[in-house]
Formats: sequence, C-alpha cells, structure tokens
Amino acid sequence: MASPPATEVDLRPGRRGPRVATNANSSPWARRLIVVAVLGIVGMWVYIFAFDLSGRGQPLDRIADRQWSSAAEKVCAGYRAQVLALPPARSFAGKTPQDRAVVLDQANGLLTAMVGELKALPFHPTGHDTELRQAWLGDWDTFLQNRRDYSTQLHEGRGGEFGVAQAQGVPINDRMDTFADVNNMKSCEDPGDV
Repeated sequence: MASPPATEVDLRPGRRGPRVATNANSSPWARRLIVVAVLGIVGMWVYIFAFDLSGRGQPLDRIADRQWSSAAEKVCAGYRAQVLALPPARSFAGKTPQDRAVVLDQANGLLTAMVGELKALPFHPTGHDTELRQAWLGDWDTFLQNRRDYSTQLHEGRGGEFGVAQAQGVPINDRMDTFADVNNMKSCEDPGDV
C-alpha cells in the first residue's frame, strides 16, 4: 500500500498549514512538454478529420474535376437568384398555407430543373469523385422530396414546420451545404427559402 506524500510544516512566523513535498521531476519544462504533446495530438486529430491522408491535403469531399465544380456553381447561381427573387416565406404571415404553397411550388420547380442540369453537366471523375457527386445529388433529390411533401401539407391547409431528412444524425441540407462549400459552389447550398 502506497503511503501518502510526506508533508512539511513551516513553523516560521506568519506561515500556516502543511506543504506537500513536491516531486523533483515536476519541473516547468516537464509541464511544458506535456502541453506541447497534448496540442500535437489534438492537431493530428484535427488534420485526420479535416483532410484525407493521401497526401493531397484536400478535404475529403473535394471533387478533383474543378471544371465540373465551376460549371455547377454557374448553374446554381442562376437558379438561386430566381428562387431568392420569389416572395420569402416570412412575407406569408397572415396568409393561408395554400398561398405559401403556390410560391413554394415555383421554387421547387426551379430547384428541380437546377438538379437536372447538374446531373447533365460533363463530369470527369477520378478516385471516389463519382460516389461523392452521386451522394450529393441524391441528397438534393431527397431534399426536393422533403420540399414537395411540405408543399402538399401546405396545399391541404396544414401549416407547421418544414422537416428535413437526416442521414447519420445530420440534416441532409447541412451535408449538401458542406459539399458545396468544400467545392467552391456556394450557390449550390440550400437557398434557405422555406
């Protein structure tokens, strides 16, 4: 059984209480070394989760076909401008859900056309680009179905909140936005109009 650390009592006037004897190995340099080691480990994990380990130094969701990403951004920018030109959801306060549904249907039509054009863009994949693109476009398809379901709910006169499907505990529009951001396609993010 280990004994407790030895204590010393300072009997000089004005000093109170016992002092715990310190270990000779607990120098400021040892503490600094521990801090540096912990920061190094944290940094390593940030790198692992933020970038792939292939040596490219690119985020995991990055598409190598930069021409496709550039063309996709142009397609999305045009449709996004049209969607955002429609009356915003907040302008329907005091109106019927059916009034909101009519505008939502217009936006859904624009976004459906946008995704159709994105699918038709020339694409020259390398590595896992095809899987990334298909997953992102699949998320868009699911998101559009969520929007259509919400429109149906509004047409039936039921208000309520717009619900978005989740994948692995994350709303799919968050995944879509991350992919768009990583690939410099900010206009391809959820327009946030619902």
